[in-house]
Amino acid sequence: MTGKNQVFEQLEVLVGEWKMESIANDKVVASGKSIFAWLAGRSFLIQHTAADPPLPATPQVWIDNSPFPIVAIISLDDHSQKFYYNYADGRGVHRVYEMSFKSGEWRLWGQAGPGFYQRMTNTFTKDKNTMTSLIEQSKDSKTWETDFTQTYTRL
Repeated sequence: MTGKNQVFEQLEVLVGEWKMESIANDKVVASGKSIFAWLAGRSFLIQHTAADPPLPATPQVWIDNSPFPIVAIISLDDHSQKFYYNYADGRGVHRVYEMSFKSGEWRLWGQAGPGFYQRMTNTFTKDKNTMTSLIEQSKDSKTWETDFTQTYTRL
């Protein structure tokens, strides 16, 4: 590949290894590591996320519904300048989310099934070494409720 796409290059801030913690009801319910790396001469960005063994306080519902491992491929359409987040997980789930990355905020959103919408808003600290994520769900894409939050810390 030759040349750089400045829109896609914004994602460089994600590249590297991150410690991930999922938080529900003010408790860490899952932890692990997420790695972002360029693919195919910086044509795509891949994200691999693997979980640590469940914590003693992890609720059984989190263990039973664990999506790990997770793999996502981030792509950009040159014409529309739209990002797409192509997601697959250990449960056999495959989804495509729309994505934006602007002014230190990374957003994902989409319909994950009939009556099931999801969105995620990730905000970086000034030093770009911590990212906080709000994961929300909706039945109608109008009324949203928090599903859980995550914290990513650069390793």
